[in-house]
Amino acid sequence: MPSPFNRAWRACLRKEWRSEIRNPHGLYLSFLFGAMAMASIMFVTGTQRPTAEMAGGLFTIVILFSALQAVPRLFLAEEEQGTFDLVRQWGSLDALWLGKALFAGLQQLITALVLGVLFAGIIPLPIVSPIHFWITIPLLGLAVANVLSLTSSIVITAQNRWILSTVIALPLLFPFIFLGISALRVSFGIGSLEGGWQAIVALLMYGIAPLAIGPNLARTLWNERKDPSQNPIGQHNEVKP
Repeated sequence: MPSPFNRAWRACLRKEWRSEIRNPHGLYLSFLFGAMAMASIMFVTGTQRPTAEMAGGLFTIVILFSALQAVPRLFLAEEEQGTFDLVRQWGSLDALWLGKALFAGLQQLITALVLGVLFAGIIPLPIVSPIHFWITIPLLGLAVANVLSLTSSIVITAQNRWILSTVIALPLLFPFIFLGISALRVSFGIGSLEGGWQAIVALLMYGIAPLAIGPNLARTLWNERKDPSQNPIGQHNEVKP
């Protein structure tokens, strides 16, 4: 029999999946931004051959900004729509965060793979090490989804939450850009294979870290706010001497 924790994160995951199937706004945002970015890259690289570092940087930035359009919405829209308090009643808060983070990872994994296929077709560089390329692509999607899930959970009840989610996330995403470039440039034949594997392992660890921090953070921050203004009329907090 599944535990309450497992039931809660599975229910949250199913809820997000069904919502996305009915109204696939997140995937549409990611795909549209990615497609526009890929078209821009195609026009630029049609007249100038990019370096391996530039190609890796371009793709990493595309994945980053595609996720910035979609992942925070999974968390912040709950407060905007007034459903956050209802969702919190489903089970433990750490399980609910995990369910949302897993769906964000699945969403960005699909986006990264689709954009990776497009990128491999338009970039005028040979992919010397396909194994590095096709391992790095899904890891980029999963890592950025986990980091944005972490930062979005911090500001879910804050004012100006949409702006704050980006402001908090960008400093944490500098290692993501560096590791993405380091791993992808090896797939284009620049750098050592050992360095590429080291970057892939570091990217994996970078993506796993938010999964260890996020549930505890959600359990702490998503508790009901002890605000006197939320008390029913006629009830007052007891003032202790």
